[in-house]
Amino acid sequence: RTDLVILQSHAGYPAIALFNLGDESRSVSLSRTKLRLKDGAAREWLSGETLSIAGKNLAFPELPPHSARIWIQGE
Repeated sequence: RTDLVILQSHAGYPAIALFNLGDESRSVSLSRTKLRLKDGAAREWLSGETLSIAGKNLAFPELPPHSARIWIQGE
């Protein structure tokens, strides 16, 4: 069973959507080798929270149960 869904845009602004379908909070860390995100910052679509992007791995803020966040860069 997969409780985490990750979607990435392939056109327009680089974006990553994270969906926690589970009943527990999730920490998410991804290798940037296949992500379209460049060094700099991304903004969470609804909250406006900023995420610093640098290095080979990207650690996202913890996702509460049954939640989603969409991170957009360059908007």
